[in-house]
Amino acid sequence: MKTRNFLYLSTLCALMSFSFVACSDDDDDNNRQEGVPSGVVTDVKFTDTDKNASKIGGTVSWTAPSSVADITKYVIYLSADGNGKDSKLGEVAVGTNSYTIPADTDFASYILVITANAKGESNAIAKIQVTDLTEEPAPVLPGVYFMNSGKWQSNNATLDYYDPNTKELKTKVFASANGRGLGDTANDIMVYGSKMYIAVSESNTIEITDLNAKSLKSIAPKDEVGQPQSPRYLAAYEGKVYVTLFDGHLAEIDTTSMEITKQTEVGPNPYQVREVGGKLYVANSGGYNPVKDSTLSVVDPVAFTEEKKIVVGVNPMYMGADSDGELYVVCGGNFADIKASLQRVDVKAETSTTVYTNDNIMIGIADDKLYVVHSENDANWKPVNTQFVAYDAKADQELSKNFITDGTVVNDAYYLSVSPYTGDIYIGTSDYTNTGDMFIFSAEGKKIDQLSLSGLNPMGVGFLK
Repeated sequence: MKTRNFLYLSTLCALMSFSFVACSDDDDDNNRQEGVPSGVVTDVKFTDTDKNASKIGGTVSWTAPSSVADITKYVIYLSADGNGKDSKLGEVAVGTNSYTIPADTDFASYILVITANAKGESNAIAKIQVTDLTEEPAPVLPGVYFMNSGKWQSNNATLDYYDPNTKELKTKVFASANGRGLGDTANDIMVYGSKMYIAVSESNTIEITDLNAKSLKSIAPKDEVGQPQSPRYLAAYEGKVYVTLFDGHLAEIDTTSMEITKQTEVGPNPYQVREVGGKLYVANSGGYNPVKDSTLSVVDPVAFTEEKKIVVGVNPMYMGADSDGELYVVCGGNFADIKASLQRVDVKAETSTTVYTNDNIMIGIADDKLYVVHSENDANWKPVNTQFVAYDAKADQELSKNFITDGTVVNDAYYLSVSPYTGDIYIGTSDYTNTGDMFIFSAEGKKIDQLSLSGLNPMGVGFLK
């Protein structure tokens, strides 16, 4: 169990002050007629004892005002921002300086304690910010989650779990844990801290789960007029999670409240986001535009504004970074006369160099070793002449034209990822019709396993430590 330090704060707000010069007789009469208390409690304390995430319970206590002559009771509220009375928990008579919040009460960021009498409630508020106590999830082996995107507009995305020690695959674990499906077109998955984040674009949800795939919260991002924003890809930095929204925005998610706290405009139809050198780089694909975009937006995560754009290849989509702070960017081209390319981007000099060009390119990187799978398309857009290249990102040179060293043949390569913990290589396959396979290779290129997954189009791997 992890017990987080609780923070208590009592704040005196909006206390009335009277001046014979500043206040009119009418104002004074109105205040006397209202007759509500002016006193406010102090030293508000609360420790959450409910171990479930996003739930609270326990006793809130306080010190009464020095005079309680005009006070008959205290009223307790939950508040999202520390000001609004969002949900009334209850009330106690004056003389009682505590209130027990039942277990399994929905989390809110603040608890308010307000003095009151028969005339009404005081305008003065005392509050405490709440820290959610959560029990660590049940022990989880250092396994791997496979996210299967499913068929577009078919609402059949799935999540599978693989134990590399026993080589057991459990399929459709999200549905098993939650009694519902994952949604329509899962786009990205990321494990960060004690939670897992899954962006589901067509369902317009960001699923936040524990490490056993139990849903803690679903976020549905919408713009100022209520239109869905279609979350796409995820990244994490300095305790925050970032997600690209296909309507042209980057959003910040607070990992404690599990709410979107900020948004900023970037380029059109953004794909992946990566942190390099304390800045966030967003690949602006311009996917819906007749002419694709060719820029990376540079966002300051503190000010949360776009500082500038860096020009790269046409239709930037996927990215990886080396330890020198260089970005490797897969640009999709225009699917006509401009082929896809892999570009090495010097973010300081704002220059790019083409490393590979082909019809299809996918990358994975770990410990400065870049794996590149690139192929041509035949007349039916089926990938052919596929190469599995290993590339040294530090030395900027090709190491091998085939990192699969045991002769294993992988057809219909669709997705590539590398474990940051083991260096194992994961290649998902898809023919867009049948459920996909996942090939697992060691860093030496030897096949460890081949798995038949539960869904179409595997395009995400979530690695547990």
